[in-house]
Amino acid sequence: MRPLTPGHVRQRERSLPATPKEENAAIRKAVLTAVRAEGKRAAFELHGRGHEPRSTLSVQMAAILRDVEIPRAWISGYGANAHYPTRVFTTARRLLQKSLGWSPIEVYGESVYRISKPLKVKDDAKAVEPRGDQGTRVLVLTLPDRSRVRLDMRTFQFRAISGEHESGVLDSLSESDVAADAPRVPLSIDFVALARCFEAPSLPFSECFRLIGPERYSPRYSHHSFDVRFLTRLYKCPGRYQGGTFCPSLTDWDFLDGGITSQHGYGSVGSWTVVRGPEALRTICMFFGIKQPRRLKDQSVRRPLSGLLEDLSRLPLHEPHTDNLAKRLPTSS
Repeated sequence: MRPLTPGHVRQRERSLPATPKEENAAIRKAVLTAVRAEGKRAAFELHGRGHEPRSTLSVQMAAILRDVEIPRAWISGYGANAHYPTRVFTTARRLLQKSLGWSPIEVYGESVYRISKPLKVKDDAKAVEPRGDQGTRVLVLTLPDRSRVRLDMRTFQFRAISGEHESGVLDSLSESDVAADAPRVPLSIDFVALARCFEAPSLPFSECFRLIGPERYSPRYSHHSFDVRFLTRLYKCPGRYQGGTFCPSLTDWDFLDGGITSQHGYGSVGSWTVVRGPEALRTICMFFGIKQPRRLKDQSVRRPLSGLLEDLSRLPLHEPHTDNLAKRLPTSS
């Protein structure tokens, strides 16, 4: 009997998803294929006026594509120096969608990022969407650390609770449980979508933040495009401002164990934003549905997430008597 050659062996379809190393190998293969295909289609014009669209690589993508021969243009200055043809990565993205069923790279603006496989969010058709004015209604949420918090949809105040409340259930709230000085705000917010961010986060933490120093975290600006300074626009946080004429300005917002520091650059000085403190970081992650690591570096004591939200809601809201507050929420339409 003749031995079977590799051409005669029937390949069995793989049922398990690809590992990150296999995804990175597929990215390199797809990019090389795209370089050859786009090079045959038209010559690369990356220099001079009238150049074709160019993109830079994120730090993770640059590490994956190290030593891969890709046409590039070197431009000295602030930020990434290597600029690559955008059409190469657009073609590579289509090839990855055919081979993997999804694309582990994303072309956003003039940058290329490595992303994780998106999770399928179950569409709960039976969920009752709260109305804009719920009277004395509240929303009971179960947070990722299994602590529970009660959100008053009239005043947007959080209060830590312990009991037998079910997740996502509307419950009644007596007038004595509401602070007397809390303003009644007619918020037109999608509370169902907001509850999903708190209870079922789906965005990978590594694609949203990175550690840059002791209790200092820098946001990764990618296709997720979340506003890290959102809480400073929602709550009136105490802080400091340093600035002048024709120079960079520095702004600090203080809340919980740290806060947010942001620099607005000028001239050759760049702009940046840093989150200070693990508790401030975890609070931002809850509002945008970002998965939190169980343990953060340099964090000795971890308080329940419900307690963080309760302490944060003690701050006054910006413009409490206008509906503009709803437009600042990440889940509002």
